[in-house]
Amino acid sequence: MPGVGGETGAAPGFLAVSRRGGSIGPMTHPTTAAWRAAGEALDLDAAVATLADDVVLRSPLTERVRFEGRAEVADILRAAFATVEDIAYHTELGDDTTRALFYTARVGDQPVEEAQLIRLDADQRISEVTFWLRPLPGTVAVMEGIGAALTRRRGGERAARSLRRKLRPLIAMVGIADRQGAKTAKPR
Repeated sequence: MPGVGGETGAAPGFLAVSRRGGSIGPMTHPTTAAWRAAGEALDLDAAVATLADDVVLRSPLTERVRFEGRAEVADILRAAFATVEDIAYHTELGDDTTRALFYTARVGDQPVEEAQLIRLDADQRISEVTFWLRPLPGTVAVMEGIGAALTRRRGGERAARSLRRKLRPLIAMVGIADRQGAKTAKPR
């Protein structure tokens, strides 16, 4: 397999690719290439087509919630695609069954970077996906956007407004902590 091991400087059996601002190239897995293209195009149908029927999505926000099956994961992706903009994958690594993908994006004016751990089943479909997000203000913006979109679909506009009101103090505190933390962390 081209690009495995020493050719990329990665550990044997792993592919390592990073080309900011350009195509990721031929060393990616076909399933994750389709997943990435769907994410960048915000194409829900194409993203869902990469999923196994029994896919599990682990929330980046809480250990208490797992989304199971294509329908539940599609619902989350629909809300995510309505919230996150300008997705640009920049790095992918892994082997034939486990992949790690990284992208930058934004939610409103908040920058976001996400890491995705993707596991593939025997049919080369995504059977498990776990997300991690940074920085904290972007994570809170994702939580607000996805939470409001899900709440709106499940409980109506009034419930979505209520959720947004409940999140306002958290959003304000995170913004203050982000600004103050940056000031204190920088050397004078």
